[in-house]
Amino acid sequence: MKIVSPLNGREVLGMSVIHRTTLKPNKLELLTAWLPSRPWYVAEPVQGRRLPAG
Repeated sequence: MKIVSPLNGREVLGMSVIHRTTLKPNKLELLTAWLPSRPWYVAEPVQGRRLPAG
């Protein structure tokens, strides 16, 4: 199947183009639900370990 971009008329191969959208759930909501299911996740900060902030 040939898909042509409406922006520049070029053929688009194997990639979606998403314009001006809001994804729900957002990244933070996805991570909040997913992280606790990981075996390496630590719910409480480790004493003496510096946490990145930014």
